[in-house]
This record gives sequence, structure tokens and C-alpha cells, in this order.
Amino acid sequence: MVEVTNSNILLSEAREPTSVLARKISRLNIVKQACRSLFAGALLLNSSVSVRSEDSPSRQSEKKEGALIIAGGGPSEEIDGAFLELAGGKDATIVVIPTASERADTPQEIGIFWKPPSKAHPLSLDMLHTRDRTEADSKAFSALLRKATGVWLSGGAQGPLSDAYRNTLVHAELRDLHARGGVIGGTSAGAAVMGKDMIRGGKPDPILGEGFGFLDGSIVEQHYRRPGRDRRLELSLDARPGATGIGLEESTAIVVRRNIASVIGSANVHHFSAASKSRKSSVLKAGDTFDLKTGEVFFSQKQDVASDAAVAAP
Repeated sequence: MVEVTNSNILLSEAREPTSVLARKISRLNIVKQACRSLFAGALLLNSSVSVRSEDSPSRQSEKKEGALIIAGGGPSEEIDGAFLELAGGKDATIVVIPTASERADTPQEIGIFWKPPSKAHPLSLDMLHTRDRTEADSKAFSALLRKATGVWLSGGAQGPLSDAYRNTLVHAELRDLHARGGVIGGTSAGAAVMGKDMIRGGKPDPILGEGFGFLDGSIVEQHYRRPGRDRRLELSLDARPGATGIGLEESTAIVVRRNIASVIGSANVHHFSAASKSRKSSVLKAGDTFDLKTGEVFFSQKQDVASDAAVAAP
């Protein structure tokens, strides 16, 4: 620090008239104050640079990108492999939730509900199941999810799955997992529950309920090739104007990151866009993508005209 005092005034100068001496002392005080201000400013600048480089709000607010894998049912090592890879591969900590299945109520091998592809092994593989909402809302029960990098929701009936966990601590932990960059996968019932609006059942008239809301603004229909499933999805969209429809055939899935859904698997995905008054229907295959917000479809190769028809919305 620069220190300026008045002690450097010469004795001979002290004999000068009082008005002259006063002016010199005043000038020295001004220099002293300026040096102090300069030093304080340098400290402030150094401090602000440190905050920007090490603790910037923009850096603190950065979030990892989570993913959803939404499958139409049926076996697929490709889909299982994609889920495992997004969860961290050999470093993945995976939790399987089999609650949609009646078989979850009796002791079962976890491989019945999900198993890794051949010659692939996650770091850990655990199962979490209850039908008691009080238990599902407890910290002890949901503790496994706080360390998980991937959660798989198995098939069965989506109603009991939603009833057990929606708006509980398990539901909150699943949202947190996705927000921190984890992957949530589901097949059959585990796919149907991904949307906020969910088809609980009905043949063909749909019974609608509430899902987990990870895929807001979309309604998912699985096992789409089964008789009546296409009509049930159309009626569901009629009941929820503005919703996007996603029909998933078996052994096929979409991988969703942010607003983009990419198709993987061996069959088709049927996409019903709600972006215009005329509900546009497209049939997508592996490699095709679509934007969940705009409804725009991107084909990996040229499609037949018949696969991109317009369906009149009510």
C-alpha cells in the first residue's frame, strides 16, 4: 500500500507564509486520498474477477441434460443397451421399479423386469417397489433414487404405477434424477405413465388419468399394433386438444433429450402433431426424429407419401 504523510515538508518551507504552507498540506492530503482510493479500487477489481472466474452465476446455473427412453413394449437388446449407456455403462447405478406388474408383489428375480444386454453389467442393479403411498413418500424408501443414474419403469398396468408414486417423494426423486442428468426409461405401462395425461385403459374409448408428467404435452400409446390402440389414441387426442400423440410399436422406442425425440428399435413410431389445426400424422423409423414443441419431423431418408398423411382434427 502507498503511504503518504506530511512529514516530508522541509523545515525551511515551514517558515513560508501560512497560506502557502496550507496549500501544500492540502495538495498532499488530496494525493493521499487518491492513493487510498486507487488501492481500494484494485482490491475490488481483483475480487470481482475472482467471482466471475470461479463462482459465476451462469456457471452455477448450468444443468446437465437428462434423457427419457420411452418404449412400446416387447424385448429389445438395442433399447436396453441404449438405456444402460445413457445411465453410465459399467459405472451405472440402476434402480428398477416393477410396480406396474402384479408379479412385483411376490419375490421375483430382477431380471424378469429388466436385465442388461448380453455381456454388459452396470455397477449396481436394485429393485424398488411398494403400493403404500405413505412408504413411497418416505426418505428411507426413496434413498436408492438419490444415488441412481438410471431408473427403469417396467411393464404391466400404468394405473397402479401412477397411483403408487405420483406426487410422492419417489416422484420428486425421479424428477431430480432427470434434472441432474440421469435417464428414466420405461416400457409398456412404464411408457404410458411418462406423460402428464395418461391413458389408464379403455377399449376403445379411453379412460384418461394423470401420469408422471416427464413428457408434458404428449399422450403415449404403447403396443400400438394391437387392435383398437390406434383409435384409442385418436380419441384421447380429441379429448385433449393441443396434445401430441405418440404411438409406439413393440421393440421400438424414442429417446428424448430436451424437445427432440429420436427413434430407435426395429419397428415404427406413429407421431400425431398438434402444431396445426390439421392433425398431421407421420410414421417414423429408426434414425428419424421429431421436435416435441414444433411438431416438425426430420426423416433420416426419403419417406413414402402415404406415411405422412393429414388427419382432420375435430
